[in-house]
Amino acid sequence: MKPLRTIPAPSRRRNARLAAVALAGCVLLSMMTAVPATVPHAQAAVQVAEYVLPAASSQPFGLTRGPDGNLWYVSDTRVGRVQMDAAHTITQFGAVGSGLTQAAFGPDGALWYTEFTTNSIGRCTTDGATSQPVTLAALSRPWGITVGPDGAIWFTERDAARVARIPVTAPHTLTEIPIPGSFPTGITRGPDGNLWVADSGTNSILRISPTAPYTVTPFAIPTPGSDPTDIDVGADGNLWFTERLADKVTRLTPAGTFTEFPVPTAGAGPFGINPGPDGALWFTGQFGHMVGRCTTNGVITEYATPTTPSGPTAIAAGPDGAVWFTEFGADRLGHVTGLPFDTWYLPEGSTAWGFDSTIAIENPNPTPVTARVTYMTSTGPVAGGDIPLVANSTLTVIPLLVLGQADFSTKVECLEGQSIAAERLMTWSPQGSTTALAGHSSIGVTAPAPIWFLPEGSSAWGFECWLLIQNPTASEATCQVTYMIEGEAPQVFSKTVPANSRRTYSMVDDIGAKDASIRVQSNTPVIPERAMYRNERREGHDSIGTPGPSTDYYLAEGSTAWGFTEYVLVQNPNPTATDVDVTYMTDTGPVPKATFTMPANSRETIRVNDDLPDRDLSTRVHGTQGIIAERAMYWDNGTGEAAHDSIGMAVPHTAFRLPFGGCGGLESRETWTLVQNPETVDVQVEVSYLTDTGLGNITFTDTVPAGSRRTYDMSDRMPLGTFAGVSVRCLTAGRRIMSEKALYWLQRSEGADSIGGFED
Repeated sequence: MKPLRTIPAPSRRRNARLAAVALAGCVLLSMMTAVPATVPHAQAAVQVAEYVLPAASSQPFGLTRGPDGNLWYVSDTRVGRVQMDAAHTITQFGAVGSGLTQAAFGPDGALWYTEFTTNSIGRCTTDGATSQPVTLAALSRPWGITVGPDGAIWFTERDAARVARIPVTAPHTLTEIPIPGSFPTGITRGPDGNLWVADSGTNSILRISPTAPYTVTPFAIPTPGSDPTDIDVGADGNLWFTERLADKVTRLTPAGTFTEFPVPTAGAGPFGINPGPDGALWFTGQFGHMVGRCTTNGVITEYATPTTPSGPTAIAAGPDGAVWFTEFGADRLGHVTGLPFDTWYLPEGSTAWGFDSTIAIENPNPTPVTARVTYMTSTGPVAGGDIPLVANSTLTVIPLLVLGQADFSTKVECLEGQSIAAERLMTWSPQGSTTALAGHSSIGVTAPAPIWFLPEGSSAWGFECWLLIQNPTASEATCQVTYMIEGEAPQVFSKTVPANSRRTYSMVDDIGAKDASIRVQSNTPVIPERAMYRNERREGHDSIGTPGPSTDYYLAEGSTAWGFTEYVLVQNPNPTATDVDVTYMTDTGPVPKATFTMPANSRETIRVNDDLPDRDLSTRVHGTQGIIAERAMYWDNGTGEAAHDSIGMAVPHTAFRLPFGGCGGLESRETWTLVQNPETVDVQVEVSYLTDTGLGNITFTDTVPAGSRRTYDMSDRMPLGTFAGVSVRCLTAGRRIMSEKALYWLQRSEGADSIGGFED
């Protein structure tokens, strides 16, 4: 009988993992078995589900998001890939070694992981080819792993009291850094460009410089015998780690200041930690059989796992906007949905240079909430006030009344911790015009991140292209901006954004007149946005980026009829070529486009009118590797060309919030809600219009056929002169949709468009 690996006992030392025979090849299963369970929780929307892994005694341990838009985990002798489809299809690959513990994707696009039992470092490509590039000394017991600022793979050798690095490329020369008396486990790249390590041997957090002579600086943890286990960087730009034996989650600034937050459940055994898509820190309670959410202010909420004992270990933000975790003791993966998206960031914003800005905040909750607004200007943060919102309502905020003329980014927080959504509309009078009012809009994002992708971008064809980077953290951000130029090699530039501020960069100043996608990589979490203007600013459009590629991207809006010209922009951020196919979803069903190949680190422009003229449509873009897609639309009603644009989304969701809308009035506004059904069956949807007072709200339902889209005009159901946000929900159990909103005014002389904030 093969002995099982044991969950670590509540002591400083852990039992060695036992060797096992590696699987040959891979096993493909149609889906994971879902264990239906809804757990009591503080926020009624939060749900914890479990998925049983196909192989007994899997003992899943580490997991991470992949560059292909899938979730990847490592278990005793296997590497697993979880697709973000409705079935959560899983594919397993046999590893060379055993005792797989922690994992991280390298700059080569492959998964690197520690093999605790066989004292090795493993590697797995996204198509499942596993290898064992490095073998370590006996009883080294490698544990944590990360990518360093030098692009190398860094890992801890727990029982050998060492931290080590290897280059991604062969011959993988091993460099080991002895740290006497240490017992290092978790490791991460810090916002200051150093490596940071959780070390229970010296009860400290170690800072290690990434270049020789590899200076090691310990920071003593205030609580003795705390057993620090895992460490990562939060959305606030600080380091966060777990104290397993002290039952604490702790914040550590790069300058060395500790703030400890006790976990409510005694004996919970905080283990893994990772920033969630909601901007909070999520952690596992290994001995308490729970997961927890800790805001950057230290407010902790706990959620029990349906199965006990479960022994949860690693935790990570999934590509689907949820939180996933491994249950070492139950051979399951946990899935947390219904996260409270209570904080929103809007990088672009100006009330100077002839611009005006309006912030729309939607409260989809059945109770009143208060939204706190903060503006981040070139001179620092400015309070925008606390804004009360009644239940099921949408309200607008005018930054000009607080800031006067200024360039700014915006942060919106719900003080009650409930989910809200925020969108920003910018308007301006085009040069030489006395009657037109141009504009663009975008939903915000719920958390900063260290990497972002923006597929659209051009400083050619008469366009101005501006990159806005918001840094909401207390540390200066150093950003590497890569322009992936159509038909040319990429170009890279370094940008610096001070703490709690924003900076604006012109594409033409960097690369001249080019078509290019953009990648932003930062040492500390940031949020970028891109704005484009043309014809002396007669027209303009704008969009946020996305923090990760995926093999699928969805674009709910689209039309080549009614005078529209549509472009789909596809970005391939991979170091190798990618095959891409596109499917247009029309009112009569899906229409495929021929597959094409994109070179490494490139972008491709598709003129949809050439493929499918005179049709309303939604789009799905699929790549053999992770890609990103965006859509721009242009039209002219006789007063001059206008445009709008939006990033796509990688995963469909259950519900969407689209805050800025209206119909009629002095500007003759039109609001169109686009609902895309990427499923293979018809779905029923519910659409609600939420007014500023919560009075006069309208809700209706409709059926969206499989592989198609539907369009809803607000003026069909709301009185002219109404301002209202939009809420869209899929009512068909187990099915998901995409939704987007297009806004036009002045007889369609201008328009704006945005995806919505999602909920599951």
